[in-house]
Amino acid sequence: MRDVSDESAGEPFAPAVTPSEEERTRYNYYRPLYLAALEGNWEAADGYFRDNVPDAFFAQISCTGMNALLVASCNGHTKFVEMLVERMPEKALEMPGPGGYTALHHAAIGGNLKMAIALIRRNPQLTQITDNGGKTPLLLAVSIFPEHKLVAYLTRSTTIEKPEIPFSGCMAGDLMVNLTHMGFHDISLYLIRREPNLALATSSEGETILQVLAYEPAHFHDETKLNFWERWIYQYFAVPDEDDPFETSDQDLVVEKQSETNEAKTQVYLCVKQVLWRTIKKLVPCINKVQEKKLSHQRACKLVHLCLHALVDYDELKRNDYFDNQKILHHAACCGVVEIVTASFRYFPDLIFSKHGSQILKNAIQYRQENIFNLACKSTALDKMLATVCFEPSISHLVAELPKNRELADHSCASTEMQRELQWFKMIDSIQHPRLKQLKKEGKTAFQCFLENHKQMRENAEEWMKDTSNSSMLVSTLIATVVFAAAFTVPGGNNEQGIPNFLNDTSFTVFVYSDALALFSSVTAILMFLSILTSSYKEKDFLRALPKRMLIGLASLFFAIATMMVAFGAGLAIVLRERFKWVWGPIMFLASFPATLFIKLQLPLFIEMVQSTYGSIFRRGKIW
Repeated sequence: MRDVSDESAGEPFAPAVTPSEEERTRYNYYRPLYLAALEGNWEAADGYFRDNVPDAFFAQISCTGMNALLVASCNGHTKFVEMLVERMPEKALEMPGPGGYTALHHAAIGGNLKMAIALIRRNPQLTQITDNGGKTPLLLAVSIFPEHKLVAYLTRSTTIEKPEIPFSGCMAGDLMVNLTHMGFHDISLYLIRREPNLALATSSEGETILQVLAYEPAHFHDETKLNFWERWIYQYFAVPDEDDPFETSDQDLVVEKQSETNEAKTQVYLCVKQVLWRTIKKLVPCINKVQEKKLSHQRACKLVHLCLHALVDYDELKRNDYFDNQKILHHAACCGVVEIVTASFRYFPDLIFSKHGSQILKNAIQYRQENIFNLACKSTALDKMLATVCFEPSISHLVAELPKNRELADHSCASTEMQRELQWFKMIDSIQHPRLKQLKKEGKTAFQCFLENHKQMRENAEEWMKDTSNSSMLVSTLIATVVFAAAFTVPGGNNEQGIPNFLNDTSFTVFVYSDALALFSSVTAILMFLSILTSSYKEKDFLRALPKRMLIGLASLFFAIATMMVAFGAGLAIVLRERFKWVWGPIMFLASFPATLFIKLQLPLFIEMVQSTYGSIFRRGKIW
């Protein structure tokens, strides 16, 4: 460890001027204490405080002006801090270091909950002290690598007392915006219940809670990526409902209410239910993850309603300015946050005629947000009027352009991406007047524009189809060759009349049937993949024809692999059963691995193609 007196002025915590002789003497005297605080060695530092050395608690033992507590807290030595705090006077805990940071600021930045608890118990006023930038420990905790438990503890400990008022001004806005970014909606709800003005607080960068929620769709259910089992758990497993500070109807809150406990249920039943539920959570760990997400989504919806409720007291002009300046409806429509769009129009129906409210259909089409499109695409006069002013010369020309945010790139294959674009164009084309189909932009109809803009996407989809078909057809051909040969070289051989020796054996029957099925399914797969390779690859083929052939081919290939492994297991069992009678079980167990591996690797693609081909993303929704 280098001598602290030799630190250069160019380093972050270097002194502004060269230390005087008196300071050098003090630094040398406290050098062992400084080193002990850096290392967290309480035994080496204990002597300074046990012997009641004058000013040991306040002494600046480093060239950066930090005392022992600041040095230890800055380096994350919790035990050292806990021991030191017990002996320090309360005022010594408030001593600031570089940047105006106290020991609690260091604990907040480091995410150290135990250290923060020890400091606040000794001096509760530490939560009110700000650094040189005017930031409380709570604001620093939520701004720099936040830990939820620490932020929650600091939130409960921080008050709105003078001289600093943590929950007012732009700092309050920074706090609420950072909490929203991190998804700490439970803390946001707690603070708004304490200080209702925080619902509309604006940060130093001009952001608000509603704006952040509008352009971060991951806070809501529709834009959360869940696999099949997680979606099932999300749908059928309830989460505890929390008290809402405002009276809102079930239609207003986009949450699933947990059914109330029947008073007739006995305590024994409830205990058994609780134990069973805990056991299920341990056996299925993803339940906790899904429940946390669902609870977070529920809180986000409540947060939206609290913010909108706070806007009720605004006059119409001020409220419209708020929505326009924050671009809340624009961000929500572009990011597909249905919850904010529907809640905003339910609270303030006239927003549909505002600057961004009248453009939600255009934004939905441009950013390919089908959930928003489903809300705006109805047969009412209002929706039709909005559609006519959506884009010139027609909305078909709008959908003919590539999506602005290219969310479709999240699809696992280029074919599905092209298919989804065709579905969008077909849907828009079906709802507009036939006369508009012939309108031209720069001498081109909407479909001509679509072909030109999606040329590269079509080529990528064609290349993916060809590569996948070639690889899959090769595997299918190998399977067909093997199982065809196996049909005429049966296990156990034939007798003099050419009849298989094990003809009447059950294992032989399993072998014959599975071998035949493997041959038929592999030949089917070959034909499907061959039809894809010989296709003309027109744009309309990517809508239904090519995806259907790919699905049939992949399904046939999987079935061929599975039945081939069954035939192999049955044949091996016939050959070895006289010597190893137990061989049937292990063979079938090992033979299941290839089929299982194929399912794990290809099933996500298969399910995605099935949903994209046979499912519909366009369902009529409603706002009111």
